Order: sequence, then structure tokens, then C-alpha cells
Amino acid sequence: LPQGTDIILEAPCPSWAETARLRPHCPYPILLDELIQSEADLTNAIARNLCDGVGLKVSKQGGITPMIRQRTIAAAAGLVMSIQDTTGSEISAATIFHLAAPTPRHLLRCALDPRAMTTTRVASLEAPVQNGGVTPPNTPALGATPDLKKLGAPIAVYQACHGLSFCQKYPGGARGGKALSHLVERANSPPPAHQKPHRRNTDTIPTFKITL
Repeated sequence: LPQGTDIILEAPCPSWAETARLRPHCPYPILLDELIQSEADLTNAIARNLCDGVGLKVSKQGGITPMIRQRTIAAAAGLVMSIQDTTGSEISAATIFHLAAPTPRHLLRCALDPRAMTTTRVASLEAPVQNGGVTPPNTPALGATPDLKKLGAPIAVYQACHGLSFCQKYPGGARGGKALSHLVERANSPPPAHQKPHRRNTDTIPTFKITL
């Protein structure tokens, strides 16, 4: 490549060993994607200085909570991040937008809008792309309203029972009654004195760049 070419190499090698061999000889930033699937993978890459950025995908990282942890670790190490998912829907898009919004702007490479990746609409989501950016909805939860008819019968149903606690009902019969009773009992117990009640952040979230 011509000297001074402004590019980034995303997932240039299929293995850790090949990436480690390439890294000392590569003059361009490296972003790892499929090799980073857990916190252990991420800390390994950071400890060995194998990359300048990472591609984080909700399903690949193990869900919302693990991805939040990995986003925090990557930000602490100064790694640039792409916030994405392996495929898309309105629900996936809402998740991506909310995860990308708190990411430090100087570390946010892009956030994927996956809504064009599928033809079936399983939810409504008011988050239009404007001037290359989007603002996540400030409605409760993810801000997407599922189309229950298209989603079909639920695998499990959660309902409020006794104040703010929740219990689970399984279609087709109850399972794990003893363990569930224990969880409900714990949920109904008053919180420790030192524990503060959760309060939803209602601050306005600025827009950010999207890769279409």
C-alpha cells in the first residue's frame, strides 16, 4: 500500500498466532473482531498489544451485560470500538444505539444500523438516521415496540408479583418451582440499607455516526 494510506485493517488474520506475528510488522491500525468473543479474549489482546480497536457485537459478546463490561474494558485501554451485531432487526438496532450512545466519542468508530439487513419488521422503532447520526429513543426499556404477532408464542412470560419483584411462568407447565420460589422470596426481601434505589438516566443522549 502507498505510504500514508489512511486505512484500518479489520480482522486481518484468522488466529491469535498469526495476528501476533503480523502486529510488529504492520504500519496500519489493526481492529480485531471475531477473535474477541469474551472478556478473556479482550484482556488477552490488550495485554499483548495486538490491536488498536475492536469490533463488539451484541450476540458475539454474549448479550447486553457482557458487552457493557467489554465496552468498559476496551475504553479503559483506549481502544477504538465498532458497536454492532451479527445481524439485525429493530430490536437489535435499538440495542446497538443504546450501547453506542455512552461510548466515548473519540473511541466510537461507528455504530451499525442493521435494520436494512432484514425484510421482516418485528418491531417499530422511532430512531431515524439524520445527517449520518441517530439519537436512541428515550422511551422505557430499549424504546422498540415489538410486533407480538410476528414474534409468535413466547418462550417464557415474566409478570410482576408482589410489588416490584418478578416471577416467571413457562407456557406448557411450571418448571423449577423450588428455585423460583427462592428467587421470588429473595426479590421480596427489603434491599440492604447501603443499597440505593435504581434511578433511570433521563439525560439527553447526543447523536453519533452510523455505518449503513
